[in-house]
Amino acid sequence: MTLKSDYCATNYVLQLVPKSSPAHLYLRDRILGAEEADKLRIAAAEDARRYLYNGCASFLGAMQSFHKQEAVWTITKMYYAVFYMMRAALCRSNFIIFHVRKGNSSTHTQFTLSILDGAKPELTPDFPSTHKLVAKVFKDSGYPAFMTGLQVGGDDPIQWLLQQREYWQYRCGRFPDPEYPDALAALDPAKLSLLLETYSGDNTGAYLSDPAHAMVALPFRLLDWSMAAASFLMKGIVDQEDVNHLRRQCRISKQKLSAVDRLLGS
Repeated sequence: MTLKSDYCATNYVLQLVPKSSPAHLYLRDRILGAEEADKLRIAAAEDARRYLYNGCASFLGAMQSFHKQEAVWTITKMYYAVFYMMRAALCRSNFIIFHVRKGNSSTHTQFTLSILDGAKPELTPDFPSTHKLVAKVFKDSGYPAFMTGLQVGGDDPIQWLLQQREYWQYRCGRFPDPEYPDALAALDPAKLSLLLETYSGDNTGAYLSDPAHAMVALPFRLLDWSMAAASFLMKGIVDQEDVNHLRRQCRISKQKLSAVDRLLGS
């Protein structure tokens, strides 16, 4: 069974394809008109809100996992929090990445599209991985100011996070749980709220560049930056009850993640 995409931009692009045409072939030469670009920008803005909600939910899920000594799920969810926030940022800048099935097969063709009058979808043969493509485009579009020149252990910050996730998900012999690996070992699960307040007030980037703190500091600062860029509240996409759910996730045992709760607004 193939599940239909819930992302508006992808669905709008697919609606442009005549029923008699294979979408993965038709779109290679499809030029976007001015009215189509306007509608697609609206769809991308809606998708940005979806991605941002997913990013916030993933970050809070990671904090919950960290408190429960689930190290690998902490790292995985922290990575996905950043992945979703990067995708939200690309949508806000009118750039989308989407996939189209190759005829009746189970394989897909990946396209990128800058939402401009006269633009045409582009294939991405050098980046079959959406994750690596998103990381590259996000970097090429210009990191947020707090990430300018940032390195973690000598590596690009997003690549460092991606490598951590790939190692612990795919290459480690077994999960380290209940122990924490080096990327989490210096952090105290009983002081998560204080930790985020410390990261929030750090204007030097010292924690962002420190491999002992970057696993939490980088996703948190990206969440702060993303929430400042745009709210995700929108009828039919993210409503107040969804926000209330996130606020409940800010409670971890006896702690309250006040730094995240503030980002969710009043």
